[in-house]
Amino acid sequence: MGWLLENLWLAVTKGFVDNRNMTLPFLLGYGLLVTCFGLCFGTPDNIAVFGIKTDITGKASWIFYYAVAFIIICVGEHILGTIVEKICGVEYWNYDWVPFKISKYTTFPTSIGFALILTLFMGYCARPVADIFTRIDRDAALRFGIIITLILFIDFAASFSYMHKNKKLNDKWRINLKK
Repeated sequence: MGWLLENLWLAVTKGFVDNRNMTLPFLLGYGLLVTCFGLCFGTPDNIAVFGIKTDITGKASWIFYYAVAFIIICVGEHILGTIVEKICGVEYWNYDWVPFKISKYTTFPTSIGFALILTLFMGYCARPVADIFTRIDRDAALRFGIIITLILFIDFAASFSYMHKNKKLNDKWRINLKK
């Protein structure tokens, strides 16, 4: 879903879609964000900060959840962009063209949008997705989880190794949508 979200953003803002610097159509960061956020904060209707249930309910819980998501996304994007630039020698992305920038790697509009998407996903989709996996045989779900996680990490490692070695983005393909 992260890969699709990124390409939707590119299609709307830049007029193309591409491989997002990975070989497979996955972006590990989005999956890790959703997983870690769920483990650390629960869902907007059932906030549990590091497993400790809070008394925050109703609209206040959604506002709190969104605010935490906004802060974590701002900080996370800045840290990830900076680390990739230092380690791989490439500018992974640049939001200089977006108004209200915090740094070249994070802006108020992008963080507002990503926090909204994360909050809505965790509020309306996370539980139904989890329920699907609870219907699958436990051993089969575990095997699937291990296999897909290995594939994601191998793709991530190979793609970032390529960027580090070649000091350029891992651009494999691009489809221009503008005529």
